[in-house]
Amino acid sequence: MNLEEYTQKRLQLKTAYKKLEEIAGTLNAAEVARSLQQAEQLLDEDSFKVVVVGEFSRGKSTFTNALLGKRILPAKSDPTTTVINRIHYGAQERYLVHYRDMDEVKEISEKEFKSITAVELADAEFEGEAAYRQVVEKIGRIAYIEICHPLPLLADGVEIIDTPGTNDLDQVREEITFRFIPQADAAIMLLSAEQILAKSEVMFLKERILENDIKKVFFVVNFKDRLMDEADGERVMKAAREVLDGIVEDARLFLVSSRDALRWRRKEAGESLKPSLVIPDSLDDTGFAQFEASLADYLSREKGNAKLAKYQSRFEGLAESLLDESIAPARARIGESSQQLAREIERLRPAVERAKQNSHRIFEHLQYALEMAAEDLTQDYRRGLEQISRQVVMAVHQYDGPLQPEEAARAIESVAAPLQQQHERELQEEVNRRLNHEFSQTREKLVKIFRVENISTGKELAVSSRNENLPVCSMDIQAVNTDDIQMVGGGLLLGGVLLAIHVPFIAIPAALFGGNFFMRQFNEFRRNSFIADVSQQVRSRYDGIIPEQTRGFNQQMKKKFTNLTHTIEEIIEEQMDRGITQLERLRDDKASAEQDERQEREKLAACERQIQELLQEVGRIHA
Repeated sequence: MNLEEYTQKRLQLKTAYKKLEEIAGTLNAAEVARSLQQAEQLLDEDSFKVVVVGEFSRGKSTFTNALLGKRILPAKSDPTTTVINRIHYGAQERYLVHYRDMDEVKEISEKEFKSITAVELADAEFEGEAAYRQVVEKIGRIAYIEICHPLPLLADGVEIIDTPGTNDLDQVREEITFRFIPQADAAIMLLSAEQILAKSEVMFLKERILENDIKKVFFVVNFKDRLMDEADGERVMKAAREVLDGIVEDARLFLVSSRDALRWRRKEAGESLKPSLVIPDSLDDTGFAQFEASLADYLSREKGNAKLAKYQSRFEGLAESLLDESIAPARARIGESSQQLAREIERLRPAVERAKQNSHRIFEHLQYALEMAAEDLTQDYRRGLEQISRQVVMAVHQYDGPLQPEEAARAIESVAAPLQQQHERELQEEVNRRLNHEFSQTREKLVKIFRVENISTGKELAVSSRNENLPVCSMDIQAVNTDDIQMVGGGLLLGGVLLAIHVPFIAIPAALFGGNFFMRQFNEFRRNSFIADVSQQVRSRYDGIIPEQTRGFNQQMKKKFTNLTHTIEEIIEEQMDRGITQLERLRDDKASAEQDERQEREKLAACERQIQELLQEVGRIHA
């Protein structure tokens, strides 16, 4: 996959960051230099997240291996229960297990990894329900496995997220639906040329892929090698296109042979393959070249430009900060004596300390208010789940379809999925409303404090007007995770508030019935008995899991709100301290006998010229 254009632009932007960091060092702007280092590191670590989804037996592992050009994931023809695998670049090959119920990360060997990711349920089912549930519970404790590998595709900034079957365990599927696909830059849905878009796949697309996410999905029909001829392939693609046209406009659709693509790449890499293996003459013959070209173009242009724009905006903000907060004040105070600056510092220091103390009390009140908001939101969350439970149980009683667990699960899913999506939207809207309300009040209180003390916290926290330079505290936070906060750290702009929620909602898929083992128990039941038992299972499941889900949601909200409050307070305090630090630096320079006003003016002019040139250069990168 060729991402050369994006890689080159990212390298140019990184170079600009390094040059600006040198200028910040020349100006003794340590805070800006630190922010530049953080942003550059994030740019270096930012990757294209590509999630691979599909039902069992669609060849996801072989497809992922073909993308990577190496057999990393175990691939078997029989259905297996797997875990989520996150594959990214690392200088050394490593396998790290991340658990749901603990912060500890366990490193395992490649052999252990393959034993975890290819657990066959058939053996466990044969031994009985207890063995089956034990296997499922063991795998369910694993959040995901992190795989580090020094492969070229990963080195280019691509992270592959390999997921279990969309008809697998409900908790995993919920993460695919509400977490991995929304967060991914692109999603690849594997289909089979031997069974084009089964009912369950169509339902997954209609009910589970959120409206805003369908545009990022690439549909890849696998097993081209199993078709008779080119005409057979055209027939398969026509059938797939007819189904997809009713779901997504202008679907990106490709026909590939993952098996042949992997063989070709292994041969090109110099691996020794069995002489009996049929290897294609070129990657074009496998369909992979066309698919990868389309994916690379999408990532580089649509997603890559958006990523670069974020770091370009950050660069411009920090460059403007140097111009307005370092060069302009230094130039304005060239004629002032060190004694004058010392008096200004003495006036400002106690004012800043008073402002810190008063603002700390405001943030304590904010944290308390957000804790109360978290309790209210938790009740909304619980009531929403209970409403879904009642609707699903009602759907079970009204079910009049075939007495087959798969069909019953599909009917129940069609009821549960839209309810879950609506619940998530309403909850997100309420979170945003509460945050906007609380931060609006906090903003007004902080503005009063800084007006009374006659201090400014710098351009990022200041209102521009003819007569005053007052701090603004209206939050513009894209998410409450560490990376995004670091992106705004030191220059936090405060408008609309968006708190990202990623809480696993409760599904009612086929896995509700305990997998294939439990499904078989219903095959001989009469309708009334079947409905009664399924209804009891649904009710018991919700009764058991809603309290646990509610506790987890409450803990997550409180943790996010607390981290958010502390981070904002720290940023504002840093901004207040910055003004004093700049004045102290100027005072020390002026106290030095080596201070030369003409040289200082020339230095500032040179730095200003270099910054303007870098701004033009960065502007051309994204043009």
